[in-house]
Amino acid sequence: FLSLTYVRTYIHSYIHTYFLAMGGVIGCTLRPRHPKPIGEHAIGILRERLPGADGSDKSGLLAQVHYPVDPHSPEVSGHACSWFRDEVLQCIGEGYNINPRALRSLLGGVRSLDAARPPLSASSSVKTERWPVVVFTSGLWGCCEMYTQFCRDLASCGAIVIALEHEDGSGIYARRAGDDEPIAYNKPPGSGSIVEFRHPFLEQRVQELDSSTKAIIAASAGNNPDGADTSSKTVSLLSQVLEGADPDRMVLVGHSFGSAGILRYVRRISEQGSKHPYKGIMLMDMWPDPLTDEDLKQDLQAPFSVVMSEHWVEYESYMESHEKLIKSNAKSILLGTSIVGTTHQWISESQLFAPGWLLRKMDLMGSLPWPKVYGATAKLCDLTLQALLKPEEHRQDLRKKVSEIDPDVIKFEFE
Repeated sequence: FLSLTYVRTYIHSYIHTYFLAMGGVIGCTLRPRHPKPIGEHAIGILRERLPGADGSDKSGLLAQVHYPVDPHSPEVSGHACSWFRDEVLQCIGEGYNINPRALRSLLGGVRSLDAARPPLSASSSVKTERWPVVVFTSGLWGCCEMYTQFCRDLASCGAIVIALEHEDGSGIYARRAGDDEPIAYNKPPGSGSIVEFRHPFLEQRVQELDSSTKAIIAASAGNNPDGADTSSKTVSLLSQVLEGADPDRMVLVGHSFGSAGILRYVRRISEQGSKHPYKGIMLMDMWPDPLTDEDLKQDLQAPFSVVMSEHWVEYESYMESHEKLIKSNAKSILLGTSIVGTTHQWISESQLFAPGWLLRKMDLMGSLPWPKVYGATAKLCDLTLQALLKPEEHRQDLRKKVSEIDPDVIKFEFE
């Protein structure tokens, strides 16, 4: 999770000084650049609400959508978006006790590296008519743009990646569908059961994952989310993107509390006597504290993989919880790995907020250079994604391919 409770005692003096001194042009110069996506495809970006699941006019969750495009196609007007919304930066500033003006001078107004363009037809570049879909669900203090680079990398490898913005009060910022009211982060009490406190959050995420999944599947079938005539030129760009999605090749990916929400979602769908529509699941630093034994001992009904930061591996109870899940799904686990020299936040945009030396002072970055460990992670997740989509083709040589990425960074776990 992206919560800062474990570093608040000394974080403020470092980060406050940096953002005040390094704002504006100097700060933008020192701030690390986003790496080039690892895949072969150029990518587009949209930040819009998903359609409602029931086909009504009701809107779904806000999502940041990354998808393959032709880089030479014209940009679609009216869809420009910044790296971070001002409201998100305001909440980050308040959470870190930073002057919001200083924070916006460094991170605000930065345009997204990608632009909204017409989606690329899968049949024009790969041997399929549609793109696989990755639905990404974030951890505590997350928002739909908090994992932008990670989603860009997955999309560049040939996928439509949909990063959801949950409205359960566990994120740093969100607005409620319908009335557009802001939803504040719901701080946990100083004492009490984590399982009890997080239970309603998990149950709301079950509903949001279920409705979002159904909406994506419906939109892929041409059930236009904005109600427009699909034969006209008024079909929204989001509709065009989702119509290129393959509902038979969907993968769920989550980080921290997002992974916990995935486990609860799969369990609830199973209890209803249904099977979830996902071909595979990727759990990144799954946070087990809010989960029950029923969540960890369930049948996930799909192949899955586990990726952990070095920070997470250090918690014995976390490893035991992962082992419990893997024991219950021994035939479904494709791979368990950890990334050396990383903290829990290693796949989030926080790694690009400031120079590495400062982030390490704040315990937000691990000991190894971030480009090295993140680059290895992105390649690992690309290979894993392909194996989850087609385990019969890729499972046999997955471990070998992963071992060749960077053996100094990627370790195999749970063997």
